[in-house]
Amino acid sequence: MPMDADVHALAYHPSGLYIIGTGQTEEYTLNPDETFHYELPKEDTSFKPHIEQGIIRVMDEETWTVIDTHILDPQEVILSIKTLNLEISETTHQRKDVIAVGSAIIHGEDLATKGNIRIFEVITVVPQPDQSQTGKRLKLIVKEEVKGAVSAISELGTQGFMIMAQGQKSMVRGLKEDGTLLPVAFMDMQCYVTTLKALPNTGMLLMGDAYKGVWFTGYTVSPNSVQIIRL
Repeated sequence: MPMDADVHALAYHPSGLYIIGTGQTEEYTLNPDETFHYELPKEDTSFKPHIEQGIIRVMDEETWTVIDTHILDPQEVILSIKTLNLEISETTHQRKDVIAVGSAIIHGEDLATKGNIRIFEVITVVPQPDQSQTGKRLKLIVKEEVKGAVSAISELGTQGFMIMAQGQKSMVRGLKEDGTLLPVAFMDMQCYVTTLKALPNTGMLLMGDAYKGVWFTGYTVSPNSVQIIRL
């Protein structure tokens, strides 16, 4: 099926949806009001450069139609999408399948790369007439800017935690009821991680890095903390 865009990441949600991370080019206009480019003059040209902007598309598995889209911020590209079963309540310990999207905000080689982690839940809405598949939407429940690109995401352990690679760190986070992510543990890496894969019920974690190397790590989860060690 042609998407008319570059596809960077893909995940399946049990509600019958495919979450597709795509990118399309947009015209770039320099904003002199930005604090990191305040010394540059205002541009006045009709021949503008193009830069990629990420778009999240939600596709119904039965009709293969796009029923929802989310446009990311300017100069933000999608690097990873995963369906995670996270704990969404610290009191009732309720679990839910959510969509985690990791991205990178690229402002140029003279500035440090930042990223965003977004958590979406699938909600039911009133469908459009004669289009029953449009009765589902993504609802944003968490958006947090972090230092470094969010290049990989995975579940971790049995208590509903997630692990995400941001820059040269891997962070374990827990979802709080107030819509924030609680830092639980971290591990410093020698370079940025491109793949995270937790091995269920083993306490083991595989981490693939940009140098095409594999880190084999172990983790322990207690009610109040998580520890990650390199094996």
